[in-house]
Amino acid sequence: MGSFIGDISILIKFAVENHREKKRRRAEEAAQKEVSEE
Repeated sequence: MGSFIGDISILIKFAVENHREKKRRRAEEAAQKEVSEE
């Protein structure tokens, strides 16, 4: 049971990091678009 909870916490951590990475990439792309439009 302990390993089951451990696996879930690892999956959640992975999902959160993946989500943050996508948000960061999207923000970078938006910033690049603003620069290229000027």
